[in-house]
Amino acid sequence: MNIQWFPGHMTKALRMMEEHYKLVDCFIYVLDARAAFASVNPRFVSLIKDKPTLYVLNKADMIEQVELNSIVNVFRAKGRCVIACNSKSGSDAKLVLSTLRSLNGDKIKHFKTKGVTRPVRAMVIGIPNTGKSTLINSLCGNKKTVTGNRPGVTKGKQWVV
Repeated sequence: MNIQWFPGHMTKALRMMEEHYKLVDCFIYVLDARAAFASVNPRFVSLIKDKPTLYVLNKADMIEQVELNSIVNVFRAKGRCVIACNSKSGSDAKLVLSTLRSLNGDKIKHFKTKGVTRPVRAMVIGIPNTGKSTLINSLCGNKKTVTGNRPGVTKGKQWVV
């Protein structure tokens, strides 16, 4: 007997992410700093393939600094671009944006040489309750997405400018 445990809405979301893969320049992978390794979805890792990816350890204010540094070092040892932040305060938005700019430096230069001024398109991914919507609101500077303290408040794809 084969038991299917992977919920249908998650399969649907993965399919949608695969369809929009070519439309984005990079990924922002939001992880909960309190359970960073448990927040990693192996299916997402295979999805992001060779696109630049910024791993954001969100809710970094809720974990001891020594433990946070250890987690950051593990990600960096694997060659990952990682930052720790508290997107609820909004003070780390500049750090996230500047890291994204440096991560996508080649693409930005490529657009400039062609005379195109297009913003870098990033897909924000992560498991429920890691703070994806809060991070998006922090980066935008105002409330563009609905947030809540339970999973599934924000459902479906949203394009935010």
